[in-house]
Amino acid sequence: MFGVKNKIILLLVSIPLSLGGCSSSDNSETTTPSSTTPKKMFIILSDQSGNLKSAGAGSTGPEGADNLCQADTQSTGGTYKALLVDGTNRVACTTANCSGGVSEHTGWVLARNTKYLRADDETIEIGTTNNVGLFEFPLTNSWSALGYDIWTGLNADWTVAADTCSGFTDSNVNGKVGSASQPDSSSISGSIYPCNYYGTTILCVEQ
Repeated sequence: MFGVKNKIILLLVSIPLSLGGCSSSDNSETTTPSSTTPKKMFIILSDQSGNLKSAGAGSTGPEGADNLCQADTQSTGGTYKALLVDGTNRVACTTANCSGGVSEHTGWVLARNTKYLRADDETIEIGTTNNVGLFEFPLTNSWSALGYDIWTGLNADWTVAADTCSGFTDSNVNGKVGSASQPDSSSISGSIYPCNYYGTTILCVEQ
């Protein structure tokens, strides 16, 4: 009988803890990636037309804009991309405020659950993104204290606007802009400008 009891004990000890699919390490459904340190944002302090593909020598509008961000002196020590959308290569949301979740993103530049600061004054918090990598308005502080307009191609609900300077590849059409000094949704979707207008710039985001 002593040998039988030992076999029963060994069997009980060897039963896996993940019985019923409840492994203690399976928390992918409930956790969301976030940055352990804040990231920075800045606006390029020079005017850009809406043909950002040509201006930044990119293969697409977003790539050209990213190149301009990375070439700016404020990008020292990090990788920066432009907060704008073209509807193909870069998309924030396909439904209002990404009701379908992060799967709606294409090449999106904001991280989830992450605090962002102004690069020119890292004591000033812009805000913290939500679980789908979007800012909810109003922001804690605007993108910048300077009154620049920025090319975005966005509607106020983070979907792609009808006017994107043809994906930021054409100066002969129109594009949606936001106001860098405003904390509300007009910061991403304020006015529509001709894409040959040079009084507008780009908002750059650390990756």
